[in-house]
Amino acid sequence: MLSFLISTVTFSVAAYALNRFLDSHGIDSTRSRTVIVMLLATFVSIGADWSIAEFSGDAEARQKNAAMSEALHNGDSAQILKMLAGF
Repeated sequence: MLSFLISTVTFSVAAYALNRFLDSHGIDSTRSRTVIVMLLATFVSIGADWSIAEFSGDAEARQKNAAMSEALHNGDSAQILKMLAGF
């Protein structure tokens, strides 16, 4: 929940800062500019979420998901059941 709140605030701040930066350089507010600002703010927000996940230890949980996909790919039913049970 913390990473969601921080990434949402980060997105808003990044979009505001990018709009101010582009306004100061005299770039017209067009649809293309809006898309670029949204994309860049999204990347900044994803970066903030990633850094929160790294510092809080959630990144280890993502690695377990990768192990689950390997187990599904291999088709080892015993290993799949162990992972679903949390062992």
